[in-house]
Amino acid sequence: MKSIVIIGAWCNSSEKEEALINCIKEVKKEGLDVLVFTRLPLNQDIQKLCDYVIYDKTNPILYDRIVIMWHVIEDRKIRTSSKYDWGFAAMEQMVKSLGFVNSLEYEIAYWINYDIDVTNLNIFIKEAGSDLKDNDAFFFKWFCEDGINSFDMTAVGFNVNKCYLPMKKFITLENYRGYINKTDFIAENIFFYMIKESGIKFGKTQQLTYLPGKISNEGERALGNITEKFPKTYKYTERVFLGKHEDKFKVFLMFIKKPIFNISVYDGTSIKTLWVKDISRQYIEIEIDNPKQLKLISINNEEINETLDPFIEPNYFDTNIIESI
Repeated sequence: MKSIVIIGAWCNSSEKEEALINCIKEVKKEGLDVLVFTRLPLNQDIQKLCDYVIYDKTNPILYDRIVIMWHVIEDRKIRTSSKYDWGFAAMEQMVKSLGFVNSLEYEIAYWINYDIDVTNLNIFIKEAGSDLKDNDAFFFKWFCEDGINSFDMTAVGFNVNKCYLPMKKFITLENYRGYINKTDFIAENIFFYMIKESGIKFGKTQQLTYLPGKISNEGERALGNITEKFPKTYKYTERVFLGKHEDKFKVFLMFIKKPIFNISVYDGTSIKTLWVKDISRQYIEIEIDNPKQLKLISINNEEINETLDPFIEPNYFDTNIIESI
């Protein structure tokens, strides 16, 4: 079947441009055409890598609504970001892109974000392609701790002809605000209910674990994620988060994969070492000075020397907060 990968992009830094270039090149290895949908202009070198580019400078972010991302683990609540509501803007990208590729008679479209780790992209294309033989769309579950139904919007598979018109009809700003007024849901929840309301047929969903995001909108590691870009750290943990807790700055490790007995970090000024008293806990906290960067020096006396965050934005701790519960 005639297939294409649509990449949603927001490249306002050289790091993000590099992520997009890498994403395009990995897609091309799969022998698929590429459409990049961007809200910001792309340089000509990037455009030449694509089969199609849509530049749409409109960006319908809801500036009257702030969305807070958070995670609960044991007696801590981690607030990882606080942003204006971009959910409808992301969905609108999908609808406009599907309309474009539908006009070119593409049958299957794979939507991905530009900043995902594309190491396992071929697995997604294989799984989605197989599922789309029997369904209109292929979705992953988006992790939601209160159990509310939700779809991840970083990687989606579409049967173009069957999805475009229903999505165009139901994914409107009026409907989006209607769900906000009824439920106060976040974008991933609203996306699920809009798709369900549209009548689009989808199969069994699963948690997306192999296409993690690498870059947040501010340029830091998305939600503290540790990917295989940091192989020594990745052996021990999948999240190293920086946050402010009761007026103190903390390095916060969670999703720990191997027991950690001691850890040393560099905050741009000095090295801090923690000897872990209770290795049964699901997280580790290290108090540091006001950090200018974050580098892991060692874990369990094993040399790590991986710079996770080379620079910390001045207003980073306005939104990245650790609370006791």
